[in-house]
Amino acid sequence: MREVLQVAPDDLDRRVQQVMQAFVAERGYAGFTSHVAKMGRMRFIEIHVLADPATPLGSVGQVDAMRDEIVVRLDARGSTFWLTIDFTADPAWT
Repeated sequence: MREVLQVAPDDLDRRVQQVMQAFVAERGYAGFTSHVAKMGRMRFIEIHVLADPATPLGSVGQVDAMRDEIVVRLDARGSTFWLTIDFTADPAWT
């Protein structure tokens, strides 16, 4: 029934919360929201990082490096993960 409702395993949601709490604290971001779902073998992770409007993110390559750091911390490489990570200053997008 959990998969029908697209509810992810509690351990995956917990891991996302732990990794992202540490990430935003280390980098000084304002916060984040996340949504985790599982359908079949696939795990879908959506993360919105909230930053102050004046926060410089750096180059596209630097932003990609931050995304890659999150992927590594989550151990979310592979064909069973669909991961979306965005950075925004607008709380409406989170």
